Amino acid sequence: MKRFIPIFAAIAIVVAPITAFAQDAAPEEPVQLAPEQPDGTVGSPTQLAPTTEMTLALSATLVEEGPTIGSGLVWRVYSTQPNENGQYPLIVKTDQALPNLQLSTGSYVVHAAYGRAQATRLVSIDTEPLAESLNLNAGGLRLWADLGRGVSNVVSNVAFKVYSTEKDEYGESTAITDVASIGKVLRLSAGAYHVVSQYGNANATVRADVKVEPGKITDATIIHRAANVTMKLVNEAGGEALANTTWNVLTPGGDTVIESIGAFPTHVLAAGDYEAIARHEGQVYNKTFNVEPGIDREVELVAQ
Repeated sequence: MKRFIPIFAAIAIVVAPITAFAQDAAPEEPVQLAPEQPDGTVGSPTQLAPTTEMTLALSATLVEEGPTIGSGLVWRVYSTQPNENGQYPLIVKTDQALPNLQLSTGSYVVHAAYGRAQATRLVSIDTEPLAESLNLNAGGLRLWADLGRGVSNVVSNVAFKVYSTEKDEYGESTAITDVASIGKVLRLSAGAYHVVSQYGNANATVRADVKVEPGKITDATIIHRAANVTMKLVNEAGGEALANTTWNVLTPGGDTVIESIGAFPTHVLAAGDYEAIARHEGQVYNKTFNVEPGIDREVELVAQ
């Protein structure tokens, strides 16, 4: 958009007082006026060069020379000149997949984000409209969970974490994103990733490495060999569960798997052997039990 700045010339008007003269007084010499100020001094008009704007048309693809992405993109254009804080100002942001931006001539940094996939390019706008297409080299990852009852996308207590396979300076993998929805497509840069699937809040954890191909959706099903276990402490077999019971679930080696308090604590446990320890009113009770994948069970301890 062209900007026009009105320019006003400053004019100083001096009004000289009128002096009365006697009729017989000789007329004075006329007052000599100073010549006009030459051009170039204060008050001369300033010549302003008009601002030139050009169109920058942006598009992106998942693979080189692939089809244009039609939705889900976020574009950001930054100045190449840092401000007083050393930051590069954001000029424009848009979620239009194919924006046509009006920008002044000059250089800019263009950033495209498609989910977790992104690309950046330095562009220069001269005296002609410019069209830029960025290759994101990206694909999709869709995660599923098999809990021993077939693939399910309605499980509420399975959560995924996706990590980069590259290590940081401390030897740790960089977390990419948390995934709460099974079956949702994650937009990621092509490459290898490490997935951690947590079923419940105990020890049913599965790790897997997956590879995302550019321009494709990779479906990965995480198989959990685990089941739900409900524990209760009763005075007699089949009786009412006792409230205010403290529970510990241990591995055969004595390591604590989970701790809880209540009459009917339920936990997802990985397949294997365990020992349940119940504490109630100063007494301690224990029982060993086994978990089979996909088979929920109840573990009952009798307070005797």
